[in-house]
Amino acid sequence: MKYSNQEYQSYFFIGLVLLFLCIALKAKGQIVQSDEEVFTELAELRREIITNPSPSDRLHVAWEGFRIADSLNNDLFRARFKEEIANSHRAIGNLDSALVYYFDVARIFQKINPEGEAVTYNSIGLVYLVQENFNLAKQYLFKAISIHERLIESINVPYDNIELETIRNGGSDYNNLGEVYRLQQQFDSANILFDSALVNYQRIGDSLGQGYALGNIGLVYAEQGEYTLAQTYLDSATALLEPLGDFYPIAVYLTYTADIYEQTGRPAEAEKYLLESLEIATRLGLKEQIRDAARGLSDFYRRQGGLAQAMEYQDLYYSYRDSLYNAEIAQQNAEARASYEINLREVEKVALQRDKENLTYLAAAIGLGLLGIAFFAVSLNRSRNATKAANYDLRQQKALVDEKNVVITQKNVEITSSIAYASRIQRAMLPSQERLEQFFPEHVLFYQPRDIVSGDFYWMQEVQGKLIFTAADCTGHGVPGALMSMLGISILDDAVQERGLTAPNEILDYLNVEVYRRLQQETTTVSDGMDLALCCWDPAKRTLTFSGAKNPLLVLTAEGEQHYLKGDRLFIGGRASQRGGNFTAHSLTLPEGSMLYLYSDGYQDQFGGNPAQPKKFMSSKFRSYLFELAPLPAAEQEAQLAATFAQWQGEQEQVDDVLVLGIRV
Repeated sequence: MKYSNQEYQSYFFIGLVLLFLCIALKAKGQIVQSDEEVFTELAELRREIITNPSPSDRLHVAWEGFRIADSLNNDLFRARFKEEIANSHRAIGNLDSALVYYFDVARIFQKINPEGEAVTYNSIGLVYLVQENFNLAKQYLFKAISIHERLIESINVPYDNIELETIRNGGSDYNNLGEVYRLQQQFDSANILFDSALVNYQRIGDSLGQGYALGNIGLVYAEQGEYTLAQTYLDSATALLEPLGDFYPIAVYLTYTADIYEQTGRPAEAEKYLLESLEIATRLGLKEQIRDAARGLSDFYRRQGGLAQAMEYQDLYYSYRDSLYNAEIAQQNAEARASYEINLREVEKVALQRDKENLTYLAAAIGLGLLGIAFFAVSLNRSRNATKAANYDLRQQKALVDEKNVVITQKNVEITSSIAYASRIQRAMLPSQERLEQFFPEHVLFYQPRDIVSGDFYWMQEVQGKLIFTAADCTGHGVPGALMSMLGISILDDAVQERGLTAPNEILDYLNVEVYRRLQQETTTVSDGMDLALCCWDPAKRTLTFSGAKNPLLVLTAEGEQHYLKGDRLFIGGRASQRGGNFTAHSLTLPEGSMLYLYSDGYQDQFGGNPAQPKKFMSSKFRSYLFELAPLPAAEQEAQLAATFAQWQGEQEQVDDVLVLGIRV
């Protein structure tokens, strides 16, 4: 390959420039090498902050680290130490100062680290949450979720430490946003978000995060008046958090546990838990929880008639409430936020000026290279202008994409909330736990929809001294399956209550005809329907009658006899060519203590096992497993069914709705 004189001249000047740049970088390298001890000191300061339990001590160390980082002009360390300054102010309760520093941190991270930017938005949202400014809290938490969802999409097993932290922080976004919705009493949205947080934490085995998510779900159930569920979740959360020494959420849970005790007629226990919560908060200097515990005690004593004590704790509540938030603080926060938005435009200009000031020591070496650079000034200038224009376009596009992602995330929450509310309606149509226990004191119920609403349903009615019950699997899952389940429940109620049918085969015949008629399947392309096992138990005669539409019934008698009764190979609903004839009835007389199982195909069809070669659980294996479980107490069976399913599923997605109904007669 040959070169022209002009090309030789160009390469000569490029070489000259590179030579002088190498000299300059060598000199700079000597300076960096001499700063190694300083960077080691910064790392030590970071470790000291993380391990120090006192917010005041952490604040002092963070300022020391920030001053060193600022002297080195290191943006990453600047951001990290200023973040710790903000965290310390938040922990102490100086929320106005915390917001100012968080906005500074966001400005730095926006140009160097999207993960840091998302975490900072989360922190800003959390401060607004504490101040009960829910609109701004949502705004910044949605920003955090949008960034983290984009980052997590590209993460695969096995995770490195940075990826683990990204998933963990994504869980924190959901947790905090769920708390916003909980405080606004939008409970369905809150539990959806807490469940999303729990999934993130379970994905990486984070006990601390799981404790927070479980505790938050418990708080939602407590506020809905579902005290048994609430206490279960709160106890699970405390069991995870107490060994980790994280007492702040425990202090919160104690106030809710106290409310549960008061609501269930145990005021002495309620008072004890409220005082314990206040003691923990005071010992650790937790202003937010001191405020909440004081309010709880004030309200408690007022309801119990202790007016003097009520006034004492009311004064304490007002004192801490006013210290956390007042009109002056709100104005300062608004100014800080406005400053943040305006100063974003100046970030590149300020950063460029700072770089110029810190490169003074290279001026002599680079100056020698300017002669060569001059020959290329025009082309470089054109390239730089083109690059700046392209970068501007990219920044505009990124801002537009980020804005759309936030809107999509908000819409997703709204739609999911609507479906969650539909789930409450669907569950209200199912037999309650109290009703199941009334007629079948020892029963097993493992009900796990694939989506929020389910195409599987269970149903029970008492008529003429007989108990009629079923476990059904409708075509599809999610919303379509749920609609079919509502139709099935309606027709079954009509068959038993209005028409007085008790024979399972006659009920299935009626169900088949009505699904076909109500969905107008003769004239439409709708071919949906359901599979189910339907039983009629006569406790006086101890006889069980069974009919099935594809689905079977498993029976293990008290003497150990195993019965596997197959359903007819007929489908409920569908087009005329699919409907077939009448259903068959099977009868058994059962001794006391016999165990029955009705189920959908979701459990046996779940993929799992070896992650490298996942396979179905399989129907034969599932039948054997149920026969093994049958002698155990119902509560233990239920726990083992859930644990085995989770272990088998592993990282695989749930493929279908799951329903297992076991009854001891």
